Amino acid sequence: MVTVLVGDVLKSKAQTLVNTVNCVGVMGKGIALLFKQKYPDMYRDYTRRCMNLQVKPGVPYHYTDIFGNSIVNFPTKNHWRSPSRIQDIVKGLDIFVNKYREWGVTSVAFPPLGCGNGGQEWRVIGRIMYQKLSRIDIPVEIYAPFGTPHDELKENFLSQKVLLEDYNQVNQTKSELTPEKIVILEVLNRLGQQAHAVRVGRTMFQKICYIITETGVNTQFTFKKGYYGPFSPEDVKRTIHLFANSNLIAEKQLGRMVVISIGPEYPKVRKKYERQLVELEPKIEKTVDLFSRIKNTEQAEEVATVYYIYRELAYLKPGQSVTEQEIFDSVLSWKRKWNDPMKRERLASAIRNLAMLKWISVSYSDSLPVDELV
Repeated sequence: MVTVLVGDVLKSKAQTLVNTVNCVGVMGKGIALLFKQKYPDMYRDYTRRCMNLQVKPGVPYHYTDIFGNSIVNFPTKNHWRSPSRIQDIVKGLDIFVNKYREWGVTSVAFPPLGCGNGGQEWRVIGRIMYQKLSRIDIPVEIYAPFGTPHDELKENFLSQKVLLEDYNQVNQTKSELTPEKIVILEVLNRLGQQAHAVRVGRTMFQKICYIITETGVNTQFTFKKGYYGPFSPEDVKRTIHLFANSNLIAEKQLGRMVVISIGPEYPKVRKKYERQLVELEPKIEKTVDLFSRIKNTEQAEEVATVYYIYRELAYLKPGQSVTEQEIFDSVLSWKRKWNDPMKRERLASAIRNLAMLKWISVSYSDSLPVDELV
């Protein structure tokens, strides 16, 4: 009863279509955007449910409109920026299997849940979907991502047993979850234990990863200049997916911010890396000390930007002193929007404070617009 193919799920003739969504009322990308455009009433109903906190990861719900269109909205992630979790996909499939008769579903077409923007891999998700949905007695279409190898659309591949290792992506973890990555989690863990520490969102997480890397921890991240300071889009995004799918971090929506905190599996994993953490303790403690002084995301951006420019200038001037004014001018040539009196003073304070904390070694410039340290 299950057909696996590559194509456009919205062109399916199935009685019910499945749409992948988040829990914050945004349908801005991928298949969800196409559903929003085709079924605007469904989108309005969805946003209302999100505002009332009725949409939860891994809990699909059924929607029908006055024209008889039947749609199952399947939340695979909390925030649209977050990765999809395999556990939520499995949970949602189990709910669908138990509810499809109650919902009056007589045939159904699924997109590849959690793939694409969700960060999941078809080689795992496809098998989970195929094996879960093969249990039901109605026609099922599963649409694989474009470019899926032909062999991975076949029953002999899709019927292979999905092991616990696949659910937790242990094979990926073994190759990517290095002691250096655990250092990032340890910094996050210690900051979370401080009563007045700043909340860590995705931008702040980027800055933690950058500073950790610059202390000499071999994270294998490559950073470049970005709108919010030093930025490693793919490396850090992949690491967030790795951590989230291993339950090493948890993401929670607080207002407009997605807060990243330590997940339930971290204490177990930490024990395996205790020796390496002891060896890297000076770098961990130095980074925690820096971020415990940071009050908000904007200040983290300022600090990371100053440090990036300092390292760049030091590289270009081997054996020569870098002045505070050189850093100041170079930052403003990058961050032109910072060229207003308040931001100039904040930038100058960031330079001087990093020097005071011995993160940078610079020559004093009395032209720096700093009245007092902050």
